[in-house]
Amino acid sequence: MDSKRHRNETRAKSVVSRKKVVVFTGAGISAESGLSTYRGSEGIWSNWNQLEVASFGGWKKDRGKVLEYWNQRKRVVENAKPNKAHEALVALELKFDVTVITQNIDDLHEKAGSTHINKSRQRVGPRQRQTRPVEEAFWESLN
Repeated sequence: MDSKRHRNETRAKSVVSRKKVVVFTGAGISAESGLSTYRGSEGIWSNWNQLEVASFGGWKKDRGKVLEYWNQRKRVVENAKPNKAHEALVALELKFDVTVITQNIDDLHEKAGSTHINKSRQRVGPRQRQTRPVEEAFWESLN
């Protein structure tokens, strides 16, 4: 066995023996659920201009186009179901103290049953008072 592989296996055993696991996920984990990733040949930004539909400037220029994009995304996300990767993380939680850190707003980790999720989100509202996640306020504003 080469030394690099041995070191990696030793590190993995060390992590597992501690029973605490942190998993970082992004758009790729939800691709098998039918949700496109943002980049790449089949990514969302290959069909939509990001500056036109996901920026304040786009909103000021053409609200209809922005709403069309986000309403379409909302329908796709609402119909998505967790896949085997989401389910595998839930199974991992049965044996280990798992924390999932994600930027995803599709809630598929929650739908699968994951319980320790840390979502990296921007928040809306003045700093001094309680605020809501941007996507929560945004989804509510759509048709």
